[in-house]
Amino acid sequence: MKAYVLQGVGQLEYKDVPLPDLKPGWVLVRTAAAGICQSDIPRIFQTGTYHFPTVPGHEFAGTVTDVYGEESRAWLGKRVGVFPLIPCRSCPSCANKLYEMCRHYDYLGSRRNGGFAEYAAVPVECLVELPDNVTFAEAAMLEPMAVAVHAMRRAFPEMKYTGSRTKPVKESLGYAGKQALEKKTGQQMEQRTGPTGQTPQTPAEPIEQRAETETPQTPTGPIEQTTETPQTPQTPTESIEQTTGTPADSIGETPHTPTAPIEKSGRGDEAAAAPDTAGTVVVCGLGTIGLLLLMMLLERRAGQEGSHNPERLRARDNGTDAVGAGPGDSVILAIGNKDYQKQMVLELGLPEDAYCDSREQDVSQWLMERSGKQGADIFFECVGKNETLRLAVDNAAPGGRVCLVGNPYSDMLLEKSVYWKILRNQLYITGTWNSSFTGEPDDDWAYVLELLSRRRIVPEKLITHRFSVDELEKGFQIMRDKAEDYVKIMAFPS
Repeated sequence: MKAYVLQGVGQLEYKDVPLPDLKPGWVLVRTAAAGICQSDIPRIFQTGTYHFPTVPGHEFAGTVTDVYGEESRAWLGKRVGVFPLIPCRSCPSCANKLYEMCRHYDYLGSRRNGGFAEYAAVPVECLVELPDNVTFAEAAMLEPMAVAVHAMRRAFPEMKYTGSRTKPVKESLGYAGKQALEKKTGQQMEQRTGPTGQTPQTPAEPIEQRAETETPQTPTGPIEQTTETPQTPQTPTESIEQTTGTPADSIGETPHTPTAPIEKSGRGDEAAAAPDTAGTVVVCGLGTIGLLLLMMLLERRAGQEGSHNPERLRARDNGTDAVGAGPGDSVILAIGNKDYQKQMVLELGLPEDAYCDSREQDVSQWLMERSGKQGADIFFECVGKNETLRLAVDNAAPGGRVCLVGNPYSDMLLEKSVYWKILRNQLYITGTWNSSFTGEPDDDWAYVLELLSRRRIVPEKLITHRFSVDELEKGFQIMRDKAEDYVKIMAFPS
């Protein structure tokens, strides 16, 4: 087969290589679409990866063409998306299904061969079957979309996973998840009541208590930052650059579908349950992740508390429900610094006066004018620079939340005045990393697949370049040299 093989730093060759060997629990996927992540660029041209040779590429989708053993035969011919992180399943994070924070993970496209090839070997546990109406190009964007959803859920404490101790399970699920829960609950009720319809004397434990978990254990001693590639400082070229490609995250124990049975998730939530008080929401930095985050926020505002209530969705699909009604009346603002970013923002549906060009406008003044001089209730920092971190803290409302999304370009340093603002304004600061892939119907990947299958989002709008796989080197050069404006560059079979 043909593959892009990284032989050393800056030494990427498109060449013939043997088909991957399979082992128990692994399948062979024929690549139908593969996207370039921003993190692929330093891995190929600057820092290298964990070993050579390596086939890069972790954003890809395709069709299962071969399997190892009968236990995986059901996957033959399936159209699949691929979650690239392979957890160790033995560390404290994995024990709590927080696979995105696994201490000893493996990774397709950086630590082992990935998707910039005709075929890739993938663990069954990393597969997600695609709905018929989801394209391969969309499926190749599942990973960055799930990263965006994960950031959104980190910043909105009311958007719980099933492991929440503070909110009933049903309120936290998407439509598909609710259906699975109702089906399972009905079966359990039938088993409890028996043919006479009488309930046992011992009352059933409430769902909230069954879902309760302990706080995940924190390893002692230094914690290595979980990244796909060794990081080196990058020299920024503009005040607000795009952030892209936070690596994917967690893995399920069973083949993943949006309607899988619900089990105890073990996910602990660090923020108490709260009503939907989004208020003013700001996205600063409009690379791939920032734009996808904006897309998810706009869709969420059009819904009902992000819960994907089926009746509300049907009303929206039929055009009988006003977009932005009820708790969706939050103000969403975007900050960028490129003409094409403004064009993308408008195509996503954000009004022109909700976009700030940091090259031409005083961002703080602009934001205060649009927030009643209160600042941002939620500020997503999607850049990873000192000046934008300072901007986030300076412009967060008292008691506001700052979600750090962007990979750092260099050392991040807090000035004393910035630190004081965090204290005095009692800001909630959180990081976000990868995404939740647990095999449960409310994880980040199921959330995205539901939106795709209902056509609530159209991520292909963000694909600016399409190359045949044998021409993909042009895409690498565009991103390395910033020779053209781009968001997502995608490769397809020749």
